[in-house]
Amino acid sequence: MSDFGSGYATCLRQFTFHRQRLTESVALYRKVKDRSTTPAGLFTDSGAIELWANAASDHLYELRHPRRGVPRSEWERAKRVHDRALDIGHGFRETSKSNPDEALGLLDAAASLLVDLERRGYTVATLDECMATDRLLGLKPDAGTWSCSEDISRSEA
Repeated sequence: MSDFGSGYATCLRQFTFHRQRLTESVALYRKVKDRSTTPAGLFTDSGAIELWANAASDHLYELRHPRRGVPRSEWERAKRVHDRALDIGHGFRETSKSNPDEALGLLDAAASLLVDLERRGYTVATLDECMATDRLLGLKPDAGTWSCSEDISRSEA
């Protein structure tokens, strides 16, 4: 069994379910920075993005290349989202740093790839639909132990 999900649509959808968490993380870091007496450089946007990507990108570790139904250009776009999101969240290098616009762009790219599937007749609105789509694409999807079935938010606790 996978920890964070395995498949194509399954992984992309779970990644997109971290959009609200991104907004909340950036807002929280800015609020703490404004109220804090900590040294400059702490609670930056790039720090918020790194923390967010550390969790959100976990869903992309087991992104799989579909056996059918996804053009090469879309797979290459998905692979770029995968590579950059994992670098931001787990790279810990100067080149891994990011900003809210880039993070939103990665989420938008993942969502666009799901829309591309929808346009070809696949259903991808829910995690269950994405798993069914992955099976149609020739994959053996797994939701994962730490799956996300909706856009997650700290305020829903």
